[in-house]
Amino acid sequence: MDFFAGVPPQHPTPRVHPSLLPHWLTHLGVLGLFAVAVVDSSVIPLPLPGSTDLLLLWLVAHSGNSWFLATMAISGSLLGGYTTWNVGRRGGEAALQRHVPARILKLVIVWVEHHPVLAVFLPAVLPPPIPLSPFVLASGALGVSRNRFFVVFGAARSLRYH
Repeated sequence: MDFFAGVPPQHPTPRVHPSLLPHWLTHLGVLGLFAVAVVDSSVIPLPLPGSTDLLLLWLVAHSGNSWFLATMAISGSLLGGYTTWNVGRRGGEAALQRHVPARILKLVIVWVEHHPVLAVFLPAVLPPPIPLSPFVLASGALGVSRNRFFVVFGAARSLRYH
């Protein structure tokens, strides 16, 4: 039929394919968020800084309970942060030499020695490009207590994700 006869032309509607990564991560849901948060707070580098933040925002926007998702991000981040802190505690300065870039090593050490609470809190609450893992690793290597680390790191991550 003719377009002017009142019947629209029959053109196929183009299919829009969502990005594979967000679709994949959305299907992982809470467990994916937890896993990304663990890795994001560890010494294992992720290709995208702030991955936990982005995934949390994506999941809240598409599916969910923001309080529950934020709690899972905080929990995963605490586990990853504790693992990194423990690597620093066990590895000492050798772990710092191995995992912290030489260009920021002295700055990280000075901050952790002189401002242990701020050296844990600020990188945990501020977004990239502030590096997190060098400060968490150094807090373990330079003797910040486990309890102090958990309280300060947990408070910072709670502020960031809630």
